[in-house]
Amino acid sequence: AQGTVKLSELAGIVGPHQQPVMRDRYFRPTRTLSEYTRLAERDGAIPD
Repeated sequence: AQGTVKLSELAGIVGPHQQPVMRDRYFRPTRTLSEYTRLAERDGAIPD
C-alpha cells in the first residue's frame, strides 16, 4: 500500500552493507508509482 512516510522513518532504515537510505538524484522513473508498488509486492524488490 502507498501512503505517507516521514523522513525520520527513512533515516532509521539500514540497507545492504550498512548503507543508509539515500536519495538517487539521477533516478528517472519509467513506471507509475502504483506499478513499482505492484512489482515490489510481487517480487520483493524494485527492479529498476
